[in-house]
Amino acid sequence: MNCFRLLVLCIALFFAVPVWGQEAGYTLDGKMLFNTGEHIRYRLVFKAVQGKISGYTLSWLEPGKAPGKAFLTGRINKKRHTITFKETSMDNYLDSNMCFLNATMVYQRSGNKFIIGGSFKGTDKNGAACGEGMLSFTHSAEGDTVLGVQSGKQSERAEGVQSNIQSEKEGESAEGSKEESVRITAGDEPRLSWTTDTCIMFVWDYGAEDGDAVTIELNGVTVLNDFVLTHEMKQLSLPLKKGTNKVTITAVNEGSSPPNTARLQLIDGNKRYDYTACNPAGKHVVIVLQR
Repeated sequence: MNCFRLLVLCIALFFAVPVWGQEAGYTLDGKMLFNTGEHIRYRLVFKAVQGKISGYTLSWLEPGKAPGKAFLTGRINKKRHTITFKETSMDNYLDSNMCFLNATMVYQRSGNKFIIGGSFKGTDKNGAACGEGMLSFTHSAEGDTVLGVQSGKQSERAEGVQSNIQSEKEGESAEGSKEESVRITAGDEPRLSWTTDTCIMFVWDYGAEDGDAVTIELNGVTVLNDFVLTHEMKQLSLPLKKGTNKVTITAVNEGSSPPNTARLQLIDGNKRYDYTACNPAGKHVVIVLQR
């Protein structure tokens, strides 16, 4: 009888062990944007266990044809809100010219969804560069057990984020917690050294939704016009030229509670920069990105 009980216990432990430390799987549908301006549908499928991820990617390279499938390995850092991964081998493509991605992404919770984006570089089987660009995804936050960003919690800084952080104006954030950013106003012109060729930018109203509207320009060209800010984060993908790039944020109005306040987040690979632009109507701030 004791031997029987021991056997039952061993069987139970055998089936229980794989569950310990295991987290749910994820499927992220989004797009891959190449520096050339071309974009394709891209899917990331993975499981995470103790911060390590494994799975595969699907790339819809040619319309009407089955997607290319590549296996991946990587990591999730919940404190820095980063996902890094690399494609290691192709499942259904024998073309020696296939490009394997090495990507770093930052994720942010916005309401009931995650916004995930970052840069990638591609290399062929011989290690030669074969392309680079940006990845962009959105995903429902309902029932999340992997990314670990709780609504109403202040997020940790990504590696390389500015250290001279100042408190925002007094008051609670949109999701009920005090958050921090660099406060900028008319006449300010912060300068950032930029490493990637694209700026992923998020803009939203972090406080009470009071009708604040902004216009955003990149090097004098309007990329977002008279946009009314809400708690929903608006994502922009800004292609940068070599040298100096200027992002101008203009207050169209002051809403019902002056001044106009726009929360800004700029992502450069695995670096994240947070600002709050506070301006009277008609005034603007400029953020200079030196690439």
